[in-house]
Amino acid sequence: MSEKKSIKETLELLNGMGTASAIIKKIAKDGLTIADLVAIKDIAAALPEFKDAVEGAGEIPEELKDLDGAEQMQIIGAIYEQAKKINEAK
Repeated sequence: MSEKKSIKETLELLNGMGTASAIIKKIAKDGLTIADLVAIKDIAAALPEFKDAVEGAGEIPEELKDLDGAEQMQIIGAIYEQAKKINEAK
């Protein structure tokens, strides 16, 4: 029997995508302006998060093969939190 995988990489990717989407939404709301220089700081701060999210993406198919109910709820919760983050981005 194979070892059960965690969903760490899946959650990191969801979080990275949510962060990237929120930053892009901030920039795109009124086109690129001088005020968006603040977003560059946000992008730089989020680079380690993006790096972690992308580096482990290859593990996600294996993580999703053996999901239990608690992990499914964790993923749904993470999707909800990222959608909320994107929606609240200004």
